[in-house]
Order: sequence, then C-alpha cells, then structure tokens
Amino acid sequence: MTGLPKILVASKTCRTVMDDAAAGAVFLQHGLEGDFGFLEEKQESLGIYEGIIVGTEPIGEAELESMARVKVIHKFGVGTDNIDLAPAQKRGIAVISLPGINSGAVAEMAFGLMLAAARRICEGDRCVRGGSWARIKGRSLSGKTLGIIGTGAIGRALCALVSGFNMNIVGFDLCENQNFTAMGGRYTGLSDLLKEADFISIHVPLTEQTRGLIGRTELSLVKNTAIIVNTARGGIVDEGALLEFLVKNSGAGAAFDVLEDESGRNNPFRELDNVIVTPHIAAYDYDTLARMFDVTVNNLGTFFRDGNHA
Repeated sequence: MTGLPKILVASKTCRTVMDDAAAGAVFLQHGLEGDFGFLEEKQESLGIYEGIIVGTEPIGEAELESMARVKVIHKFGVGTDNIDLAPAQKRGIAVISLPGINSGAVAEMAFGLMLAAARRICEGDRCVRGGSWARIKGRSLSGKTLGIIGTGAIGRALCALVSGFNMNIVGFDLCENQNFTAMGGRYTGLSDLLKEADFISIHVPLTEQTRGLIGRTELSLVKNTAIIVNTARGGIVDEGALLEFLVKNSGAGAAFDVLEDESGRNNPFRELDNVIVTPHIAAYDYDTLARMFDVTVNNLGTFFRDGNHA
C-alpha cells in the first residue's frame, strides 16, 4: 500500500490507451495509485478504492453499495446515462465526465457515416469483395438540407465540417446557441426539421426526455429518401420503428454508431443494405483517447489534492 488514493481503472476503453505499467506511472505522477481490472472481477474488493474510472459499465445501487470508500466516479467519456446519479449523490460520491472532449472525433464520424451512406461506400466495398463491379448510384451532399438534432459541441463541430459542401443547415435544440446561427445554421421545430431534412444527424444525450425521441410518429414526417445518422446513444431512435421505415422506404438510409443492444448479437438492421452500423467507435481515435486519459488522470489528481483523500 502506498498511502495514495487508490483508483480502479475499470473502463475497457481507458485501458487500451497504454499498457498497465505505463499508465500506473502516470497515476503516480499525479499522486495516485492506479489499479486495473473490470468491475465484475473486482466486485468483492470495491471497498478498497477511493476512485473509479468507468466507461459504459452500468453503475447502479448494487455497485454503489459495494463502494464504501469511493469518493469519485470518473466517466471515461461524455454521457453519464450509465451511472445512477441520484444514489451516488446521496452517498456523497462526485461524478465527473469529459464534456466536449471528443466532439471533434464524433463529428468526424458522423460526417463520415453521412457521406458513406449517401455514396453507398460500404455497399460498394461489399460488392467488389464479392466479385462484382456494379454501378451503384449514390447521392450528393451539395445543395441538400442537413438537420442537426442537438446543437451542442458535437452538433456545431459537424456544422463546421459540412461548411464546404454547400448544405442548408437546420437545427433543433431546447437550448438554442448563437454560435450555431453564426455558423449559418437556422433553428426550427423538430417536426419541421424532420420534414425538411435530407440528412438527419442526432447529437443529444440519452435522458428520459430524449428516449424514443424519434419514433413512428416522427418517422412518418421524414422524407422517404432521407438518411438518418446516430452517433449519440441507442434508445434515442425507436429501432423497431426505424426498421419498418427503412424496409418500406428502400431509398432511405441509416448509419448508426450506437444501438440499444451493443452486445453485437442483436443487430436489427443486419440484413438491410441501406444501413451502416459501426461498433460505438466514434470517439476511438488515438489522439482523442490519449487526451481523454490525460485529462481524466489530471482531474482525479486535482480532486484528491483538493482535500478529498481519506
């Protein structure tokens, strides 16, 4: 035992940034002792840690009950929808995340998915790998309307990325941002956005208010040639309703980096050629992950230096 605050690195993604020995040295530089293991492995010994770094692992009552000494849970990412915040707060546990840190990477992914779906790039790749050379016709982005649902850091970063494509940009957000309009965006209601947009990109957090935000009623307003991109969270779009929409409208498309079930076993869109699905990798680039690691460890070091150590 070093006497330093002991931190469990439970996030699978965090542990891919560098090997345990190198990561441990970084923790020590910040006055912390890093330990490495997944929650399911450490369930019986969670009581020895004062801080935990988590990814998408669910943190509910059962896990919190085992965290007798934990003073801080740090999310290795932006959204905290996997952490039961009320009971954590009741126990005096601080919850820290990394808002905005991966906005550029996620916006790039959204743009890449939008372009890949419009030009049917993945479908063309499968065609050639299968021994064919079909002339697959796609759609251009220029002159089309992009609807951005959620104009926070990621939505605005996407707005900047498409600036060279001569797109009309409309946005919907409960909290309008003047920077979005300064970039050429125009705010409208959700229904109007869904009716107008040729491309719809989703960038809102998953909350009780946004769960099922895009369902059958909303999809009934969408153009039958529209492409829907989701790099936010599974559950914001009703996947059953979207499946029906895409089967009925073969000229439409979707590109998702997130699903409600991300085990890889239950992809409802597996058989559809007009859908691209990637395994929640929007923030997975080397530069972004390294920056996330540095900021996370620094945040925890600051937290305990400010007098939160037992």
